[in-house]
Amino acid sequence: MHSNYNDSSSDEEASLLNSYRTPQKDKLWDSFQDPPPPQTGGSAVDTKRFESFKQILKLFTFIFVFVVILCAGVLAKSTFLLMAVHTQYDSRVKYCNIRYPYRELYAIIPHVQRIAWIWALVFAFSLPEVGTIFRSARICFFRNITKPTTMQFSLVWFFETCHVVGLGVFAFLVLPDLDVVKGLMLTNSVCLVPALLNVLRFSKSPKNRFLINILNILSLLGQATGLIIWPLLTNVQDVWLIPLSITLISFRWWENFLSNSICCGRFELTKLREQLEKSRYYTYLFVAPWKIILFFMVGFLISGIHFRDFFYQFPDGWKEHTIDIVEVMPLHSETTPTEKLATQILSPPNTVLWVFLLQAISSWIVYVFSKFAAKVYIQSFSMALPINLTVPVAFLTLATICGFRASNVCALHGFFPDFLFFKEPIINFFDFVIEEHAWVWILWLCSQAWITKYLWNQKNDKNAASEKIFVLPMYSSLLIDQCIALNRRREDQNEMLKKKDMLTSKHEDDDPSNVIDAKAKQYQPNKGVQKSDKIPQIYVCATMWHETKEEMMEFLKSILRLDEDQSAHRLAMKYFGKNDDNVDNEYYELETHIFFDDAFVSNQYVKPNTSPINSYVRDLITNIEEAARLVYQTNIRIAPPVKMETPYGGRLVWTLPGKTQMIAHLKDKNKIRHKKRWSQVMYMYYLLGYRIMELDVSPERKLEISHNTYLLALDGDIDFQPHAVQLLIGRMKVNPDLGAACGRIHPVGSGPMVWYQVFEYAIGHWLQKATEHIIGCVLCSPGCFSLFRGRALMENSVMKKYTTTSEQARHYVQYDQGEDRWLCTLLLKQEFRVEYSAASDAYTHAPEAFNEFYNQRRRWVPSTMCNILDLLADAKSIVKKNNSISMPYIFYQGMLMVGTILGPGTIFLMMVGALVSVFSIDIWTSFLWNFLPLLSFMIICYFCKQKYQLIAAFVISAVYCLVMMAVMIGIMIQVKEDGILSPSSLFFFIVAGQIIITGLLHPQEIKALLFGIVYYITIPSMYMLLVIYSLFNLNDVSWGTRENPQPAAEVVVKKPEGHMQKILSFLGSNNNDEEGSIDFSISNCFRCMLCTQPKTKSEQIQLLQISDQLNQLDGKLKHLELKLSGEVSIMVDKEDDEMSEISLSKDDFPLPEEEKIINYLPDWLCDKDLKNSHTETLSVKEDEFWMGLIDKYLKPLEKTEEEKNVMKEALASLRDTSALAFVMLNAIFVLIVFLLQLKKSLLHIQWPFNAVNYIIYDADNEEIIIKREYLQLEPIGLLFVLFFGVILLVQFIAMLMHRFSTISQILATTSLNCYCKKNYDNVSPEDELSMHSIEIARIWQKPKKQWDEADDKAQQKIERRDTISKILHQHQNRQDYSNLEANFKAKYENLDEDLHRFTISRQTVNMLNKRRETVIETKKFRKSQLMSDTSRNHGNEKWMRNVPTGPTTSPPQYSPAVERNGFQGHVNDAFEMDSYNNETETPRSRRRQSKITFAT
Repeated sequence: MHSNYNDSSSDEEASLLNSYRTPQKDKLWDSFQDPPPPQTGGSAVDTKRFESFKQILKLFTFIFVFVVILCAGVLAKSTFLLMAVHTQYDSRVKYCNIRYPYRELYAIIPHVQRIAWIWALVFAFSLPEVGTIFRSARICFFRNITKPTTMQFSLVWFFETCHVVGLGVFAFLVLPDLDVVKGLMLTNSVCLVPALLNVLRFSKSPKNRFLINILNILSLLGQATGLIIWPLLTNVQDVWLIPLSITLISFRWWENFLSNSICCGRFELTKLREQLEKSRYYTYLFVAPWKIILFFMVGFLISGIHFRDFFYQFPDGWKEHTIDIVEVMPLHSETTPTEKLATQILSPPNTVLWVFLLQAISSWIVYVFSKFAAKVYIQSFSMALPINLTVPVAFLTLATICGFRASNVCALHGFFPDFLFFKEPIINFFDFVIEEHAWVWILWLCSQAWITKYLWNQKNDKNAASEKIFVLPMYSSLLIDQCIALNRRREDQNEMLKKKDMLTSKHEDDDPSNVIDAKAKQYQPNKGVQKSDKIPQIYVCATMWHETKEEMMEFLKSILRLDEDQSAHRLAMKYFGKNDDNVDNEYYELETHIFFDDAFVSNQYVKPNTSPINSYVRDLITNIEEAARLVYQTNIRIAPPVKMETPYGGRLVWTLPGKTQMIAHLKDKNKIRHKKRWSQVMYMYYLLGYRIMELDVSPERKLEISHNTYLLALDGDIDFQPHAVQLLIGRMKVNPDLGAACGRIHPVGSGPMVWYQVFEYAIGHWLQKATEHIIGCVLCSPGCFSLFRGRALMENSVMKKYTTTSEQARHYVQYDQGEDRWLCTLLLKQEFRVEYSAASDAYTHAPEAFNEFYNQRRRWVPSTMCNILDLLADAKSIVKKNNSISMPYIFYQGMLMVGTILGPGTIFLMMVGALVSVFSIDIWTSFLWNFLPLLSFMIICYFCKQKYQLIAAFVISAVYCLVMMAVMIGIMIQVKEDGILSPSSLFFFIVAGQIIITGLLHPQEIKALLFGIVYYITIPSMYMLLVIYSLFNLNDVSWGTRENPQPAAEVVVKKPEGHMQKILSFLGSNNNDEEGSIDFSISNCFRCMLCTQPKTKSEQIQLLQISDQLNQLDGKLKHLELKLSGEVSIMVDKEDDEMSEISLSKDDFPLPEEEKIINYLPDWLCDKDLKNSHTETLSVKEDEFWMGLIDKYLKPLEKTEEEKNVMKEALASLRDTSALAFVMLNAIFVLIVFLLQLKKSLLHIQWPFNAVNYIIYDADNEEIIIKREYLQLEPIGLLFVLFFGVILLVQFIAMLMHRFSTISQILATTSLNCYCKKNYDNVSPEDELSMHSIEIARIWQKPKKQWDEADDKAQQKIERRDTISKILHQHQNRQDYSNLEANFKAKYENLDEDLHRFTISRQTVNMLNKRRETVIETKKFRKSQLMSDTSRNHGNEKWMRNVPTGPTTSPPQYSPAVERNGFQGHVNDAFEMDSYNNETETPRSRRRQSKITFAT
């Protein structure tokens, strides 16, 4: 235990890393500081209040769920017993006559009421079975469910038939003959078959094995007493009914208690159980109806009622009917007392119905809240405890109630119907316990608690699906507490898979293909899936292009926070883990990859004596330490990156403070294809193809590794917290078919355009994405913050299809303009699901300028429409493949597509009607006022450049914003005229109310409602002008945002222009780049040029001459370099004046033997910002991979002018076709609705509400005419209102459901360390330490804040000094905190005083002290051993061989042929050196051992 800890390696690594770090500025004259301001925005917003609220909410949830389950369980059990007792023939109940309470009166239950009670029991039993039918039908209809074999179906049918027969006998025969308390107690004895299987399932755990097996046997004997004690020793009419019924009932839960350890036929039955999991819903689609019919038939046969009466007299028992009240006349003689009819009463209507509803609703509440408790990890207290207390609490409640009524028959008058009550037990407690043998109930209760002990040990994933919580679908309402306890899955499906993997040993080839594979085989045999393969491996994959420094800083801070979080989990396992099997459920491996597009400046723009790295890459290099300073609030030194030349350009590798790697891939667009989609292809094939598929492990292990490998796709400006990533991983763990998951994206920025996007993003996530998640799955997981599963991307027609080069015009729109949506479309077509997690927050910079926003949406709108149309066109095959997509969901998306296409026409008609209402003009004038600007804009969009289109859009949008304010007034006027119940008024208030309620249900984002005004006034611009702009520019496939057409070159300083020159330049009269053969002008205000051609400038001629001379000089230098390197190329003239190259090798020019060929490295490796970095080269295998990948998929696209012109024509044709179809559809829609509006008096629908009454006096006839007028609605408009109303209703309901699931996710991930502590007397020190390990590691590894000294008592005096004293003190006591593990170890070895922050016992502190002393002694021993070895080796030779003295060319170990072993998942390179086997390797190039070791 705790072996393999190598402390010296970490010390050596720390010293080596420090030698590579950038030198710290030591000069006192440069010691002045600029402390970073506190971060209050984005993901760094203060969440202390929210965290406290979450803990209070979870504490309330603990108590609330406990009370609800307990109360509902008692109510469900009591109402079931009440219904059962009244199904007995000639049932009578003591009747309360409030006037004459001393009279002995009895209510005789009539025949019709008895039939109603039997039906009530049948309905109560059938209700969950009907739910099973609907659920099974939905799943079988929308998913591909395996059909069961005849044997499987027959087995399930047999066990369920036995259960139904036993339950029918129990409900219709056994319970009516028993008093209510005995019947209640007997429900604890229905666990006979589970108890028997529990005995057969012998415990294999060496700890307490004998005791557990003995208790299993005792629990079986306790349940068996139900077969003997009461049937034989109590006065029961049919002795055999009790053991028969309780035995048959217990057959239902056989499957949950069947285990691999059962000796009898374990291979057959356990395999059968696994097969039943796949075909369960198809089986119960037919078994559930059979159970309903069978239960009714059992009740009918037992009751003895004529079959016809069950149906003919069915309604009479539910309605008001007469009940005979008889009086027992006491006689003084020994003869039997006589009875006489005292009176007849009428039963209140719906009495039976109310009892049935109470039973059905309360049992459903128990099921729902129990499932909720399991999802949010409060099962032990809030589900297990109330389920076990249901019968005892019901016993106390019913015994108390029966005691009150026995002493006074009118005690419950007004609270309980006087003619209904339970069958009362014996009042004398001693007689009841001894003579009636009620003591045996204690045995049944204790044995049931032991059989269901697994309820107290929750194993399912957080927010697990119902199939992972319960074995059988739905529940049994008549025995709700026993059903919940026995149907709760004993083993989670993940545990079953683990056992299956442990039993499976896969065959591997004996002969390795290469030496690396042979070493991997020697290191660990490839037998079955390893535990390390299940550890999540997260590859952060960010694409960058032209991000600003501020945007890049947000990304770097997020990565550093993620690195810190991963380090805390790693250190907690390494130093506080109990053993190798104790793996943190939230542990993950991390590696960051940045793919920089266009990272190098073209040669023609490179300044003399400068590096070709562009300014954006330089920002990344120079700002990492600044980002670390902001994160850790102190100066952090990051080791300079390792430089590598790669086939695609270059690579920079940083080691972050938490020992994870951040790798920047610098793409040269001359070597590899640029743009975001091709960067995604790069990292998919590199991380999934090369890193996984090239592993020399079994296919099963590769499948498991790919299943637990996640690609976190990010943009270069994203801001997030590690908790957001953990939430996405949690969703991935719950659903193995989840291919991608996205979080809640918050736009960041300032200005009106950002305000609009804040509200737009909020509505889109609150309603649209939540609806997609609930009724189907999300169609687009945004690339700025999404988590993709490796196995899903590796599926057929996903990665491979994603490499498709755009060859058609439609491909440019669908593939390149919206690559994230297209990738999700490919996943959906391959039966993977995409989900949305509202609790996972991320912040991205949004366009702040109008033009930038329009250009961004110009890409998004067409690509969205193309991908949705692609899904709709392939709907049948997608529905067949994907279990999450159904035809109703396809219909919903089709409705949204219709609304999107006809949206501009709808907004146009709305504006026409609003102007009529506000300005009191006729409808034709209003039509023209709206039509002319719209027509003008479409003409501009078709014929003019985008520059002028955007100017027109801006102007028209500004005008429409003013008009929309008038529209608000018009809506108020229309509400006043038409009334609040008019369709337009109702629609307005419903939409406004829905948005407000939705915002209130998102309290953290409620501020977004304030920007609803901006969203409202820009509706015409965003839903009419923007759609027109997007479709009319469909032929423009440029990116539109972050464009930087001029690389980093010299900026030409222009002379400031006057106002007149600016105006003339805007009008286009200041074009100096062209000249004409015939040119005339009037004062240069109006200029006419004929036969124009580009103007030749003297500056251009000079630049061309300089460029030619530089090219000649470059050629001469190359000749000289070749001569020095041993190879000479000579250019000779042929007769055809063509130049021919003759290469002379070094054989022609003999060189000294010691001289070798020199391969010159690229210029960027000598960049001044990389001067402290050392250079490495790729391994041969990886170099070959990149060459092959580029050659096959990523060659730069080089198209001829002819091909470009053909594609331009194709895009223009697509634009024309799409724009024409769009205009015609909207024109037809507007025309029809407008004409119907004009002829509304002839063709209309009368609105039935809010009619207006007019009183007219006819003076001629002297009559008073009362006339009622209804609102007249044109049919199409009303249909469209209903159309959008249905969509809003669906979205609102889905939002409520998604809010509930989000709250469940938040509660599941919230811990109550401050409120709910375990009893530490029963917790071992190791378990207690494990509970606090991550929190301790997180605090101990954190550097001491340089600008936050309030927490340090020793520095409080310094704070009262002046600034200079503070600077001097910090300069003298400066320490390096850049290694988080070193920070942790310093506090761990000194057992830092921070332990007082944690509530841990003294035993745990003593255990930490022992571990600390062992670590210190081990460290001293290894240092002394190292010193003795060094002294024997004369001059430190062994040590010096491990320290690089300059740049090295040893290949970095990116080879994938190293197994995932221990806790590392995929290996992170160069973090820890646990052993030095190869003395020639440098520490940088040595791969870290893929195993976390534990401190002794």
